Amino acid sequence: MTILLVLLFAVCFIACMALTRGLFLRLSNWNLLDRLIAASTPLVIFILCGLILREFVSTPFRSQNASILAPTVGIIY
Repeated sequence: MTILLVLLFAVCFIACMALTRGLFLRLSNWNLLDRLIAASTPLVIFILCGLILREFVSTPFRSQNASILAPTVGIIY
């Protein structure tokens, strides 16, 4: 399962890099700094979404959540 997720991440990263290159070439009449900022937007969004997803997925496995969730679980049971 982990290998599949790593491959999926790699494919999405390569697709974002291709989109970044395509945008950079398409915006050839813009200033260099504006082109770099506009073209790097898909890559930045991809990295930020990955970081947010990592935090979201790893939150239940943190050790401090047991004491926070104990009253809620106690009410349910």
